[in-house]
Amino acid sequence: MRVPTEADWGEWRSDVDCVAAHDRFAGTSREEATRRFGHGDIIERIDEVRFMPLAPLRFYLLALCDYVRSPEALGNPDPRSLAGSFLALVQEKLDTVPETMRPVLGGVMTAVEYVASHQKRFGIPTSSTGATLRRLRRLATLAGWSPSAEKS
Repeated sequence: MRVPTEADWGEWRSDVDCVAAHDRFAGTSREEATRRFGHGDIIERIDEVRFMPLAPLRFYLLALCDYVRSPEALGNPDPRSLAGSFLALVQEKLDTVPETMRPVLGGVMTAVEYVASHQKRFGIPTSSTGATLRRLRRLATLAGWSPSAEKS
């Protein structure tokens, strides 16, 4: 997947929510974007992804997934907020625009499964993620994701 072009960002200047995302991420590689998630307020970084146009959303969501699975994420000052905000973003996008998620579902669901299997390290009570994980898996399946395809 290529770095989104300026054209991919569309009319970002007319969308207040998109301005910060563009200023922080436009033109950055996936690796650099992954590093940027480790700086500043993680909830703000995730909100910046939330308001991106389609092509940047897909690209930088994968960078966010890389960050979620990185050792740096567990060193985040608030790993519980990181995990919760990440899962909420995925759930929102699967609820509202599942077709948008289809091309990146493999990487996204790998990160979701990582959070679920490391919930103690993220400071999440083990009793609180079961229903969320089942819902995300169901929504992802409806959007075309197959867990068996990930294992092959």
